[in-house]
Amino acid sequence: MKEFDFGADAPRVDTSRLGELSELITEMQAREERVLQIEEELKTAKAELAEVQEQRGPELMDELRTKDFTTAGGLRVQVKEELKHSLGNDPANKARALQIMRQLKQGGSIRNVVMVEFSLQEDAKADELVTELRARGLLVSRDEMIHSSTLKSILKQLLKRGVQIPELKETFGAYWRRQLKVTRKG
Repeated sequence: MKEFDFGADAPRVDTSRLGELSELITEMQAREERVLQIEEELKTAKAELAEVQEQRGPELMDELRTKDFTTAGGLRVQVKEELKHSLGNDPANKARALQIMRQLKQGGSIRNVVMVEFSLQEDAKADELVTELRARGLLVSRDEMIHSSTLKSILKQLLKRGVQIPELKETFGAYWRRQLKVTRKG
């Protein structure tokens, strides 16, 4: 087989700077590794901070029988309680949470979302009733949701009134988080 000679049209690579490119690649890989290391350190530091804020600090304040005091240096130290929650991504869990909200007479906070896809030429059809859309064979999806801030507010109100909420932790992912807060007074 005969080799083909591209002659003057052959692509030319400036090999004099390949060493520089190699060094740049090595530097990039080292920096990527450093970023991963810093991210891991940050994750660890956040976990350590959470342990002090959410466990050791509030426990010590309980032992001292106080929820709020000010140091001689002017720092205000408090144990704050905050309701945390998460419905997660499981559709069955979400449906159960909405069912419980209805049982607790909080169904008015649930929003129904109906989405229908139309082409640009079908603007007039968009104004028709949703029940007619399915009969016409249009793609219709329906979803129910409750805004996170609304859910949090309702759960807080119900709990403060002493209402027993079924499956509070399992379904709503709700729990009271106690956290030590330190602020400069004044």
